[in-house]
Amino acid sequence: MTNPDERPARDAETKPGTADVATSSGNPRPQPIDIRSVALTGLFLLMLFHTLRIAESLIFPILFALLTNFSLTPIVRGLSRLRIPVPIGAALVVLSVLGITIGGLMSLAEPAQEWGKRLPASLRKIERKLRVVRDPIAEVIEAADKVEAMAGMGQSSESVEVRESNLAEVIVSQAQSLVTTFATVVVLLYFLLASGNAFVEKVVQNMPRVADKRMASELLQQTESEISRYLLTISAINLGLGTATTLAMYSIGMPNPLLWGVMGAVLNYIPLLGSATNTLILFAVGLVHFDSLGQAAVPALMFAGLSSFEGLVLTPSLLGGSLALSPVAVFTSLLIWSWLWGIPGAIIAVPTLAAIKIFCDNIDSLKVVGAVLGK
Repeated sequence: MTNPDERPARDAETKPGTADVATSSGNPRPQPIDIRSVALTGLFLLMLFHTLRIAESLIFPILFALLTNFSLTPIVRGLSRLRIPVPIGAALVVLSVLGITIGGLMSLAEPAQEWGKRLPASLRKIERKLRVVRDPIAEVIEAADKVEAMAGMGQSSESVEVRESNLAEVIVSQAQSLVTTFATVVVLLYFLLASGNAFVEKVVQNMPRVADKRMASELLQQTESEISRYLLTISAINLGLGTATTLAMYSIGMPNPLLWGVMGAVLNYIPLLGSATNTLILFAVGLVHFDSLGQAAVPALMFAGLSSFEGLVLTPSLLGGSLALSPVAVFTSLLIWSWLWGIPGAIIAVPTLAAIKIFCDNIDSLKVVGAVLGK
């Protein structure tokens, strides 16, 4: 009967070239790709994206509350050092944020409603002023249509009935969902802030070894601290951008400068797309308010200059290299989250990406991922 231990030696003797190739190069033979592992990873990602898409109303409030909790936790801890109990401090912080948010929305409701009423007339005015640019483009399109018809490539056109949606109906249909989401975020945020370090302590206590407990405690505290720093820094930068935008719009005589400043600060939480959207909005408002195209472009150019200074100089200098994100990673994250959840997804795309990067930077096996996400 053949001894199993002798089989490798006998196989090596029958295939002498194999052992020589493996040892002469000094490098281990590359392992084949595990197709089952790749397939399982792909199935997991498909299930994850599908779950995120169909469970937006459940997952978004939780994720948004967690990110907001990271930003407000240092304030609650500061109040606790002043002998204010954590539950009371959490209530004060949540009520303060709630009051500021509601007060800001109420102060901006009137000018926003006024611009909404003037929207049809404003669109007609913008169309008249852009006729200088639109007419040459229309002539080019008409010429292309004639060439296509002469070549016999034209197709019979079918009349399509377009039904204009009523803005009031859209707002009413979405109001209940917005109120429910807002209330869920507020309640969950309070419980997260009031719990303090209870979650971290439970995780640490369930670790089997003392070394694991120490490592988990340091990891969670460092991750929370860096995410809090990132979100607070971004919020301070956006507040500064909104203030500068308000002053700039006031200096050139734009109506409702506070409205455009707040819009610039909020949209700046969506990098790239937010600034571009606000620039286009300011150009459209400039067309309505000013007479010439040159004057109409001034508000948009001023905001573009402020946002460029913020994105290229201010944010990198304040965040530093450890928290800087790769533009490719940021754009990819925006695409994915916008596809999943639309505007809410775009708002949390970058903070979520920053949280993932910070977490990966603190895990040895995931530092490669953190390096890829960073600059």
